[in-house]
Amino acid sequence: VTFSTPVAPVVPGGLTLSILDVAGTQIIATANTSGVISGPHTRGVIDFETGLVEVQFGDYVLNSGLTVAQKRRETSPLR
Repeated sequence: VTFSTPVAPVVPGGLTLSILDVAGTQIIATANTSGVISGPHTRGVIDFETGLVEVQFGDYVLNSGLTVAQKRRETSPLR
């Protein structure tokens, strides 16, 4: 997800994201003073001068750890 904060510049370390996962569990991610965003199942960056944020949600999964059915589901077209 890419977005811009409503106000820029942003105070270094001054970004906190509160997200609900698909199960409704709250996830909190924060930016450090270098602009790296981290939290459970969350990673990204913020440019404090412009307020531009790029963030990804989810976890990397090794292909070797997936079942055939899981691999098929990942490549199936959306319905």
